[in-house]
Amino acid sequence: MKMLKRWLAFFVVVVLLIGVAFNGRSPIAASQIDEGNTTEGAAAGPAMEQQGSEEPEAADNSNSESNGDMNGATVQEIEPDTQAGESQPAASTENIDNGTAVYQDALELKQEVKDENGKVICTVTANVQDGTFEADTSEVSMEVAAVEPNISEEVKALMETTIDEGQMLGKYFFYHIIFKINGVPTEPGREVKITFEPKDYQIADVKKARTFYYNEANSIAGNQQAEIIEITQKADKIAELQNAGQSTEHIDDYDLAEIALRDDGSADKIQMEGRRSTIYGCYLKEPKPEDGTMNGGASTEGETKEEETEGKSDISGTAASIEESRTLQYEDANVSVTVSANKEGIIPADSKLKVIPVLPDDKKTKDQYKEVEDKLKDKAKNENYSIAGFLAYDISFVDEDGKEVEPDGNVKVTMEYKKDVIPKEVEVTEKGLGVTVMHLEENEKGQVKKVVDMVADDGSKASVETTDNGKVKKAEFVTDSFSTFTLAWQEYEPLLTDYANGSVRTSDNSLGAPEHNKRIKYNEKDKDYTLTLDVTGKRGKKAGVDVLLVIDKSGSMGLNDNGRTDSNYFNLMPTLKKTVPTLVDTILPDSDSVNRVAAISFSSDDYTGNDISTDWVDYNGKSGFNRKIEGLGTKGGTNWQLAMRNADKKLKPRAESQNKKVVVFLSDGEPTYRYEKRSYYPYEEYETGGGQSYSSANLTNAVDEVAGSDYLKDAEIYSVYLTSQTSTRMTEFANKLTAKNINAHAKDGTNMASALQEIINQIVAPAYQNVVIEDTLSEYVQFHDFDQERKPVITVKKTTADGGTTTLSQSDYTLNYNSLTKKISVSLLHGEALEEGATYSISFDVEPTDAATNYFIEHGEYPHIGDEGTDADGNYTSSGKEGFYSNSTATVKYKENKESLQQTAAYAMPVVQVEKAFCDFSFDKVNSKDNPVAGAKFLLKNDKDPSITYVAVSESDGKVTFKNLRVGEYTLTETAAAKGYVRETAEWKVKVERGKDGSIAAALYQSDGTTLTEGQKIVNYTEKEEAVKNLESDKTASVVNEADRVFQIELSASTKGRDEGIAAQAASIVLVLDASASMQENGKKLKDIQDAAKAFVNTTKEKSPISEIAVIWYQGSEGSSSTITDSGFYTLDTSDNVDAINRFISNKNASGGTPMGDALEEANSILSGRPNSSKYALLFTDGMPGYNSSNNSFNCMVANHANNEAKEIKEYAKLYTIGYKLSGSFKWEEGHSQDSTNNHGSHKTETKAADFLKNYLASSPEGDRTYAYTTDNTDGLTKIFEDIAGQIGDLYKINPEKIVDVIDARFELTEESKKKLEAMDGVTVEVNQDGMTTITWTKDAAVIGNAESTDPDNQPWSASFQVKAKDDFIGGNMVPTNGAASGIYISEDSTKLFPQPSVNVRLLSLDMEDKEITVYKGDSIKPEGFADELADTLKILELDQKTVTDTGKPSYPELTESQKAELQEKGTITLGEDQSVKYVYPNTDEAVGYFVHTYKLSENPGGNMAEHVVDTAGDRVEVYELNVQFIPYATSEREAMPELEGVLPPTQTGGTELNPDPDRLIAQGEYVVNVIAGELQITKKLTETSDKDQTFIFTIKKDGLIYKTVTLTVPANATQATYTGEDLSDLARGEYLVTETLSDGYAVKEFSIGEGTNCKSSRNESEETATFTMGLNKAGKDVIAEADYESGILGQAIYTNEKVIRDWNIKKVSSSDPKLVLANAQFKLQSTTGSTAYYGKSDENGIVKWYANEDCTQALAGKIAADTYQLSEMKAPDGYAVSTDIWMVEVTKNGALKTITSDGKVIEGNREEGTTTIFFQFENDPVYALPKAGGPGIFWYTAGGTLLMILAGMLALYKNKKNEAVLRN
Repeated sequence: MKMLKRWLAFFVVVVLLIGVAFNGRSPIAASQIDEGNTTEGAAAGPAMEQQGSEEPEAADNSNSESNGDMNGATVQEIEPDTQAGESQPAASTENIDNGTAVYQDALELKQEVKDENGKVICTVTANVQDGTFEADTSEVSMEVAAVEPNISEEVKALMETTIDEGQMLGKYFFYHIIFKINGVPTEPGREVKITFEPKDYQIADVKKARTFYYNEANSIAGNQQAEIIEITQKADKIAELQNAGQSTEHIDDYDLAEIALRDDGSADKIQMEGRRSTIYGCYLKEPKPEDGTMNGGASTEGETKEEETEGKSDISGTAASIEESRTLQYEDANVSVTVSANKEGIIPADSKLKVIPVLPDDKKTKDQYKEVEDKLKDKAKNENYSIAGFLAYDISFVDEDGKEVEPDGNVKVTMEYKKDVIPKEVEVTEKGLGVTVMHLEENEKGQVKKVVDMVADDGSKASVETTDNGKVKKAEFVTDSFSTFTLAWQEYEPLLTDYANGSVRTSDNSLGAPEHNKRIKYNEKDKDYTLTLDVTGKRGKKAGVDVLLVIDKSGSMGLNDNGRTDSNYFNLMPTLKKTVPTLVDTILPDSDSVNRVAAISFSSDDYTGNDISTDWVDYNGKSGFNRKIEGLGTKGGTNWQLAMRNADKKLKPRAESQNKKVVVFLSDGEPTYRYEKRSYYPYEEYETGGGQSYSSANLTNAVDEVAGSDYLKDAEIYSVYLTSQTSTRMTEFANKLTAKNINAHAKDGTNMASALQEIINQIVAPAYQNVVIEDTLSEYVQFHDFDQERKPVITVKKTTADGGTTTLSQSDYTLNYNSLTKKISVSLLHGEALEEGATYSISFDVEPTDAATNYFIEHGEYPHIGDEGTDADGNYTSSGKEGFYSNSTATVKYKENKESLQQTAAYAMPVVQVEKAFCDFSFDKVNSKDNPVAGAKFLLKNDKDPSITYVAVSESDGKVTFKNLRVGEYTLTETAAAKGYVRETAEWKVKVERGKDGSIAAALYQSDGTTLTEGQKIVNYTEKEEAVKNLESDKTASVVNEADRVFQIELSASTKGRDEGIAAQAASIVLVLDASASMQENGKKLKDIQDAAKAFVNTTKEKSPISEIAVIWYQGSEGSSSTITDSGFYTLDTSDNVDAINRFISNKNASGGTPMGDALEEANSILSGRPNSSKYALLFTDGMPGYNSSNNSFNCMVANHANNEAKEIKEYAKLYTIGYKLSGSFKWEEGHSQDSTNNHGSHKTETKAADFLKNYLASSPEGDRTYAYTTDNTDGLTKIFEDIAGQIGDLYKINPEKIVDVIDARFELTEESKKKLEAMDGVTVEVNQDGMTTITWTKDAAVIGNAESTDPDNQPWSASFQVKAKDDFIGGNMVPTNGAASGIYISEDSTKLFPQPSVNVRLLSLDMEDKEITVYKGDSIKPEGFADELADTLKILELDQKTVTDTGKPSYPELTESQKAELQEKGTITLGEDQSVKYVYPNTDEAVGYFVHTYKLSENPGGNMAEHVVDTAGDRVEVYELNVQFIPYATSEREAMPELEGVLPPTQTGGTELNPDPDRLIAQGEYVVNVIAGELQITKKLTETSDKDQTFIFTIKKDGLIYKTVTLTVPANATQATYTGEDLSDLARGEYLVTETLSDGYAVKEFSIGEGTNCKSSRNESEETATFTMGLNKAGKDVIAEADYESGILGQAIYTNEKVIRDWNIKKVSSSDPKLVLANAQFKLQSTTGSTAYYGKSDENGIVKWYANEDCTQALAGKIAADTYQLSEMKAPDGYAVSTDIWMVEVTKNGALKTITSDGKVIEGNREEGTTTIFFQFENDPVYALPKAGGPGIFWYTAGGTLLMILAGMLALYKNKKNEAVLRN
């Protein structure tokens, strides 16, 4: 230590000596240092803090791996971890529980619906508006659920109620849509758009599709019955509003539906708006096949076609392999049947193919159909299936004589259906069915000897091609004989030995069939029967079972890292922990139980150490088992293979146990891991997987693990999926195990507790469950009572073992009913097990059908005998009794546990008997005003047995009633009209039928037998109304000036025929002439009546030659002695006929009495049946009936006979009486016998002869017209006959109330025609508010004369005027000129309408403007909407080519989503080719044409239809084109429109027809997109020139991100330059920040915004940045919005720089030696312009550090401010004198140094080696002066110094020694 100190002291002395030795060297002058020199040995360091240096970027710590198990869910990208050790704040999350408001954003919910094969059959999407639910967005979900069977049947029944006559229910679908919040069903607060995307759902016509939602019965809400509410299609609603003249602006306010179709006609999207959770769906209305399509076709024989082909090979292989040499073909509307043979001679020569569809409702084949049905069912009894339905065909060859002949060898039969077919009764089933071909082989007698399943028979080589839903497309088979062939749909019942499909193996523990009975009871009061079917519950003995729970404990079974559930973390472990102990209690119920239970858990290999594996425990080990379950955690992935491997190991210890082995495999996710072996030695196994994308391979390994196991493969495995996400994989797992003959089932465990309990219940003890009682009524029986849903009323009861009976509520069972098959199906307890010993029964009432009644009537006996034991207690009508079977099939279906095979047991068959049934039928007889008409006679005949007839007469209330009609069809005719009416000659059909409820009712149909007569009424018309039919009218329209669209209208009307007041028709007239002896007495002559009668005939011939006359002469005595001669009827249209009548009149002599009754009876008999509706009888007599003055009874008899016959005649004809020279009176009583004189009694009524004719025989007077005449002279007699003839057949004219022509709204009167019409008397012209013009003729202006008249005052009526198409009507073909109301209004209730002619109207023209927009580069445009803007410019130009009309102007159609996609994909779209954009003129209801819009990109320069950002500047950057065409409908198309029914097509003079192709109107416009862009100009200015190029760098940021870095060079000797590169031109919209990068030697002195700047700009003085916003003008407004395209496009930044030293400092050095740096010198830097001062102090390196305070304790923060300062030294270092030098220091921005001067001279600095700093040396002089170098005194200074140092060293050694001595003491 001493030595060390000594050496240290010596070293110090040496150093001092060396320093003194070198002290005499001179310093380097500051002026000699330049920037390139460095000072050796100096420790360089920065004098100030460095600004602008950047921190190094943080390392990328992103981590793409995830912890835990994602279980098949989409893997979420995890954010990079923060740096280790740093405390990062947790992400902010919204806490719902703390009261923070929640809000549901708009969202889309989607779910796929799959069939049993996993195939997607429909995608359902719900678009939920924001705020629809009061919940967080993440809490809202949607469930698409299957509809319960009973509700499904109800919905279908409701759909069928909407089907019109002649239609049928087509394809349909419906689903139950349930909205939920956190799994709880919740109703939405706003409408939700629900979109269905069904697969393969064909809609031929959207107008026949109906969208709907289901509204359940709710008495509180006001709907007592369930209903389906139709959701109107949007197009229909728009049409409805438009037709009503209402605006469609608020169409979105309605809840509507839209249907979009694909090109193939299938539904693309069916969208409907709903407001609640319920059932939504769609169905089609289709026309009902006329020929029984669904039952196999019509029963008529189709055409047979024969083809010859060359034979090629023998029959081999399938049916399709026969090579045809001869072919016969049958074809009808439904099927084509081809029979072919491969050799000549197999098909008999000259034979034809005969095919008869065997139908149940065809009289010819009904019995054959029943026989086929019975034979098929007989065969099915011995098989494991039942017949669900069939189509049958009787196929044969027939020779020329029509005899059946057989083929001579094998032939191939091919049946190809034109439309996929399935029987009606099969259509509604949901079960999987098989389809086969059955051949009913016959013996020589034509009896069925055998039913052959041809598909099962290899020799038949049969095949059937079906659709997915069981419909047949095609069938083929080979046969060598013909008879009846069927396509049979088979519903299979699984055999008890069938272990496939996951069924449980049966054992000795099987229960067998349950006890079941079917009994019947007759109800005397209601005349119906009650059927009761029952089944009794039973439980088997408990089987020993070992249950192994395999539990997924992967990470997704718990919570995520934030302690929450999400789409990948389900937190099901707590539920499982609660559920398992309850299951264990069921498995291990008591200490006697032989059952055992164990559990293992699994995740992935990394976490196997945390798995549990319990022992196999019994009852006593439950608590320990449950504790282990409670301790389960969650971690890791999902390795099913590991689970199966460990399960096999766990089963090994129980291998010797007799217990059944059951494994319950529980997982919430798809397998994410598996095991593989390495491909290199030692080939060890390793875990792999890769997540969800490898789940299929992972699953396969798990299946193989089970298949290759020792014990697991023999266990029963339940694959229980705990989430819907993994249902597919878990189901696939079970199915693949089943395929390997391993007993496995997939189980829905999303409701974990109930699902697991159900499994355990199934495997512990067998019991009857899934019990379904089914009863299909026979054709002879029908249900008696139905509820509001049209389901049979049933009662379900439960009787316990101790006899207690309760009625079950509807919640305890499910009722399904098929109305087509009359099948009732009752599922008891919803599949739960029946209580042991309890009997469950269903009861319902039935009654016989008409078929039963008709059968019994026809055969007189019953076909069946009831099975024994089918009578209820006290009933004796069924067991062993004759009757009709109540059912065709009745079964109880059941399982012994949930997963076992369904088994079936049949019920016994009771019988019913029939009773006769009749009903009354009535209808109303009314006139045209709907008032009752009395006295019309009707005849009703039975169509099947015409001998059965009924007669009825309408009563005073118009009611016609027929009593006691039996079931059948009848023909109704009117035999006599009521008085004053014309008899209706039509026929009607009356059907008496039994309804579904068993009641019998009758209905009146038109003659076709299918159209119901409206209101069940028959109308009669008066003779005057009939007369209207003979009024002729016409209207024509022709072109006057086609160019100006002017047309000539001609109206005309005339009468035809006779009698102004009665009829212009042919009449039937009978002259009844008295030839009694009195005609030759008292001055009377028979010739007088003969002449008068002949004059009548001649007059009638002139006036009505189409009429007919018959003459009856009467004489003799009433009764057997009367002489009645009848000429028969002669038409007056030939002279020969007139002569024949006149000869008959002349050829008569007078004799005998007056048998008036017999005469009128003859007249009645020949006149009543005449076809002419106008009938007349003229009775001439000169006396009283009889007449015998001494026998009042005889006279009374004749009078009553005449009176009664006259009454009948007057019911259908007019009866005139002519009394000639009448006198006297007679006594009689009306109502006495007309057939006998006996028992007449007294006759008190005395009647004069004339009064008898007038008051009893003649028709009653009508106004001024009378029908009873009398005369006493010959002239008067002739005059009467001529007057009557005139009344019957006079030429007539009419003066109607008015004649009206309503001009169509598309036309108007020309001014000239309007003036002429208005000037006429009796003519008015009115322009209506609906645009139509009504012209009305009244009074004398409306008189219509006779077409046959030559009288100037009785001429036809006519009118002529001109109309022109309105200026704003676009024109078209076949435009009607008048409305349907144009016609002749004869009276208030009689109108003859004018025809509706039409014309072709020249078209107007179309024009369209171009559009353009200017946008800023970088803006987003949506070209999809440009079409709307172009369409708005469309103009319809009137004929003057100037006036624009908006009438009928179309709007551009709103695009569907698929159309938008097509537009974006193809760049063009054409809309309206489907004629959806129609032109309908206001106040008219049919379209004259339609518009087609074609929107596309222009070829040059083009564009992009998708919404996009424009990235190119310039004019016409993008161009889009819209082409609009108006296409007029051709006349043929217009004729087909239902709205134009009755409108006549234009005549040749009706205008030139417009051709839809060359005559179409076309307008086209283009939409131009111009794009402007911005430019930045940067100018650099220097304060002084440089002899070198000076380069400056600028950084430009756009919207916060670096956009460009540009370099600007100021040339040598220049002071300014501007950047001219392309990088700063053509700029997109946005904010640009210009920053100059600091350059060495220069600093920004000042910067500014250039005057040329026209965009928004700002400058940051402290940052020296300039900001320019392209696209905004100086005021900050969008230049595009302001249409100011000259602004917002230029920004100018000007930077002025000066030379500076950025990195500088002052170093304190000795003036004697500049390399000698001096510390602790203090300076003051004082502003010359203000009070600012800084203080400096040199450090050990001589470098001055700057401080804010004078004592130099507070370091300067930042830089020295720009200013001019005076630097002075305040304190010198020790040994030095304070310098008197004053430096002037000029500092610029950012602390840069401009200059340092002293006494006006610039102080130069120098850069030292290794630094960038320029130092300026501030020197100090020492306090003493040494001699100059080489002086004489230098030696002594040196020597003296040396001695001093030696002395100092010695003193130091002495002190050290002394200190050591002190320490030792």
